Formats: sequence, C-alpha cells, structure tokens
Amino acid sequence: MAYELPAFYDSVNQVVRPMDSVDQIPPAQIPVSAHAGNQLQLLGDGLYLGSPISLPSVIYINASTGADTVGNGAIGVPYRSIDFAIAQLVSESVNGQLSTSIVVALQAGQTFTTNVDINLYGGVLQFTFYGDPNYGSGYASTPVGTGANPWYMTDLERPIIAPQVSLINEYWHMAGINVYGGSVTLSGVEVLLPVAPAQPAIALYSSAADFVRTIGYNLGGYLDFRGSIVNMQDITAFWGLLGISPRSIFTLIQYGSQFKVDNTLMTAANSPTVNQLTARQYFIKFYPDSVGNNQQQLVLYDTAATATPASGLLHVLWADTESFVVETTKTNLLTFPICYDLVYGLRTYMYGVNYDGINRPWNVQSSREI
Repeated sequence: MAYELPAFYDSVNQVVRPMDSVDQIPPAQIPVSAHAGNQLQLLGDGLYLGSPISLPSVIYINASTGADTVGNGAIGVPYRSIDFAIAQLVSESVNGQLSTSIVVALQAGQTFTTNVDINLYGGVLQFTFYGDPNYGSGYASTPVGTGANPWYMTDLERPIIAPQVSLINEYWHMAGINVYGGSVTLSGVEVLLPVAPAQPAIALYSSAADFVRTIGYNLGGYLDFRGSIVNMQDITAFWGLLGISPRSIFTLIQYGSQFKVDNTLMTAANSPTVNQLTARQYFIKFYPDSVGNNQQQLVLYDTAATATPASGLLHVLWADTESFVVETTKTNLLTFPICYDLVYGLRTYMYGVNYDGINRPWNVQSSREI
C-alpha cells in the first residue's frame, strides 16, 4: 500500500504542497469522539493514548522571580504569570478542557495581571497566596491550612489579581473565569476591578463583565469567597465579582471577606457618596435573558424594555461577622457587607434581582434576610 503525505496550502509561496516532516496539524483541528468509552485524548501537542494525565495539585506563581517556561510551577521554580500557568494546565488536560481540582498559589504582596479567560469545566480552581512575611514559612510550602487562615488576617499581604479589559465583538470584556462546570475558591487574595473603558456606557458591556461568571445552563458549582477582598476602583465602570447567567443555578459562599468601592468600605462611618453607593450594585449581577434571536452575546442592559427578566438563581451562604476564633496577636477581618443590613447590606450589592409583591427577591435563596 502506498502512503501519501497530506497536502496543504502554503500561503508564503502561494502553492499547494505536501507537508514536510517537521510540519504538524493543529491539534484543535483533529476531531476526537466524546463517547464515554473513548480513551484517546487530545492534548495541546496532538493525540495521546496512555495512562491518565496527572496534573499538579498546586502550582506557584511569582511575578518577580518566576519564569514562564514549560515545566515550571514548583515552589522553587515558579511561573511568572497566571495566563501562562493556566495555558500549561489546559494544554495537558483532556480535550483541552480544564477539569481538575488545583490550587494556584500567588506570591504574597505582588500584583498579577491576567488578559485571557479561564474556561473551567469541572473540579475546584482555587486562587490563594504563599510566602507572606507576617506568617512565617508555613505558607511557603503549603498554601492553606497551616495554623492560620486568611479571614483572620487584616495584615495579610494579599496578592492582587488584576483582570484586564479588551473589546470583543464591539462589547467590553474583562478577563475572568467562565464556569461551564466546577467551582471557584478565592482565599486570601484581592481582585482589583479595572477602570472604565473609553466608552463606559452600560449597554457596551457584555456578560463578561464579572471575574467569575456562569456559562450556559450551569446547574451547580460555587464561588467560595473567603478572607478575600474585591475592590471596585472606578465607580464609572460596571465590572463586578460574580455574574449569574440566565437559567443557571450557582452558590455564593462568603466568610471574612470584603467588597470595597474605591478602596473604601461602604459604611455609615465612611460617609460614602451617592455615586459610590450606586456603583456597589454591580458586584453581583443577574444577567437578563436573551430577547428573540439575539443569542450570540448577553448584554448588560440598563432598562427592562431591552430584555426579559433574569432567570438565574443564586444560593447565598453568607457569614456576617468576623471569625469566632480568638486571635491574641492579630485582628480578624470583618465581613462586609452585612447580609441583613437593609441600608448597607448584601441586597444593595446585587443588580438585576427580581422581587415579588412584598419585596422579596425571587433570584436569591438565603438563610438570612437580604
């Protein structure tokens, strides 16, 4: 039997010619059956058949001493950026879909920009810290659970995750985590929401206006937000922490964390402005359902006339006070907002909630009044 080399169009020489021995077919162009019995896997460099892929349980990232080199990620040779580290995990995942539980440990006190979305299909993706100077070497080797927890630590040098903004299909898009399946944990980190784009009109924001967002018909998963801070640095922008898509069910778990507007807690003692109080509603969003055949991209509309009411459902497990654990040398991080505070409480941090005739939210199920 004679074998022929595959041919392709050489755009440089403008001819159709056989592939050379060093040429490769892009892995994304190779179809792989999704049948449950198929043991063939599509990795970043091609097809794979063998023992199951074993991804690391923890990867370390240091924006100062790290290097974005394949094979890095251990504490002694960390990666430099979140984008590169996640890309390595995706390339080694079955069918290029990240679906495993992993801890991403960021060097304390540093800022990490991210420009690319993370698509999560299963497992738990946890962002946390390591190497904080106030808490010794425990976090240098194990990121969580070594005698101190981030919700006890007001003086923790939380690493900052700074998602960047781009323009996609004429809508503003913030880099974030698209949750097709699985859950997200933010433990002892800060999310710094970006400034408004050049044209900050609300109708120019897509459903990718939040750091964590459910995708499609998501019927499970959670965002565990503990000992962390999200800071809305620009009150003219519409970025937030959590976005609930239509026909999705998701859970928000919070303990010892804070929402800040322009680095300030919205409390009576801080005398927030009217504009600051208005901006806080965009931390948690319920996106409207699609209208007619406009199924391509959800838009953060500002009027009810442009979209049908949101149909997403959020379960809230919200701890209001700081930890009950007595710390003798450190001050616990107070939770804010307070769930049952009807003036400064959790309800005021939500956009797109539907209410019944006696002002009870339809979209939120909580064990406490909001």
